[in-house]
Amino acid sequence: MDYMTDWIEIHDPEWTAESLMVEVAQRAAAREAELGMLTIDLQAFGTLSGMPQPPQDRPYNARLYRHLQMANNMPPPDTTPALTDSPATRTPGVGRLWQRVRGQFHELILFYVNRAVRQQTQLNNDLINTLNELTITVEAQQDEIRQLRAELRRLQGEK
Repeated sequence: MDYMTDWIEIHDPEWTAESLMVEVAQRAAAREAELGMLTIDLQAFGTLSGMPQPPQDRPYNARLYRHLQMANNMPPPDTTPALTDSPATRTPGVGRLWQRVRGQFHELILFYVNRAVRQQTQLNNDLINTLNELTITVEAQQDEIRQLRAELRRLQGEK
């Protein structure tokens, strides 16, 4: 079996993985001929909403919004080399050489550190966006729960 059909095992005398793949390809080609090339537009997650603002008309969890604000306003990590002079760099002759070797060594370390920091920063941004979205969703659900409770109290009062 080739790599496209070995992902499924079918025990049917009429349908095989190969025949299913041919059927799917034919239907996809017919649909594309009818509708044109299909495009998928995926909206970036969490980039439109930003940090939610605390509600002004009801109580809210101030700690949640304070921590969200701190997370949203966190500056990116600083990974610039901080090479200060040392007694070894001030030594005549060898000092300049040591300063260059030390600078190159720091650049090498920062090359690898920056890769890890970029990945961690992206993860942090994704988590912050997720927390923002979840907070917005929870607030909307809490509003709906309050409305439903009010409606339930009204309906119970009518009986």
